[in-house]
Amino acid sequence: MPIYFIQEENNGLVKIGYSKNPKNRKNSLQIDCSRKLEIIKIIEGDYKRENYIHHICSRFNVRGEWYRPHPELLDYIDKLEDEYSKESCKMRTVSFRVPRQIIAHAKKIVEEIGYGSWQDLINDCFMEAYPKD
Repeated sequence: MPIYFIQEENNGLVKIGYSKNPKNRKNSLQIDCSRKLEIIKIIEGDYKRENYIHHICSRFNVRGEWYRPHPELLDYIDKLEDEYSKESCKMRTVSFRVPRQIIAHAKKIVEEIGYGSWQDLINDCFMEAYPKD
């Protein structure tokens, strides 16, 4: 199911959400919004990925699912790939030992935001830090 990124005109706030139909969601949000809204990105994902993205972007959060359009946030959104697309599935395999402290921290995050397993969280963080070429 799609995760969408909708931004208010004139570099306004960014909404990060999850919907079966992002275009319809944008139209329903537009009814209550005085500024024009534009879909800036749509990626495949699920509620776990959406929660993970909310967690990563939390320092830019204004309220609910709305975020300040900080350049770091916009750059992060721009670099997000549709991890389910055929191109991005060409992944390399890397083995490494994860320190216990990182595992403990990952387990806490998984409990707080409901992000699947700690292994998935560490793998996703690693893939964002070291994207494929």
